[in-house]
Amino acid sequence: MDNPLQHLDSEPAAVRASDADRERTATQLRDNYAEGRLSFDELQQRLDRAYSGTTIGELQILTTDLPALHNPASSPVPARSMNSPSTWSRRRERLLGYLLLMLFLTGIWFATGAHGSFWPIWPILIGGFFVARDVLGLPSQRERHRRRRVEHFEQGNNRLQGPRDAGGNHDEPDA
Repeated sequence: MDNPLQHLDSEPAAVRASDADRERTATQLRDNYAEGRLSFDELQQRLDRAYSGTTIGELQILTTDLPALHNPASSPVPARSMNSPSTWSRRRERLLGYLLLMLFLTGIWFATGAHGSFWPIWPILIGGFFVARDVLGLPSQRERHRRRRVEHFEQGNNRLQGPRDAGGNHDEPDA
């Protein structure tokens, strides 16, 4: 099943939602937040509405402007292989560009008389760090941050999920 909320589409909007329906909607909202489609404030507002929603229609409204994300539990998306031809092609191009630029800078150093210290060492070291990270397939800071956000919401953030009383309402009044 590609859409984790696909079963909601077949239900009439007035049908009462179950706890599982609310949790699936909340999971889709968290996943879209992790992808950067929702702000933190908007996520909190939608989660409040999802956990207090009583009908399928109320839950559907919360996700109509969001794309359906794959549910990793039901349809795993294969990770991009580090050995795929496109990955190696991109890495080869990046490495070649780096080497050409460093040769050009070294050529400038030679053309100006090669006096003084070997100043191209600084762009070689700094650029080499970034190229090595890319060629080795190490994640960037942005990718690490995104993974932390996803893990944070997979573990269940108590502040965002909020306790509910027996009637299915939040302990806090709606603003």
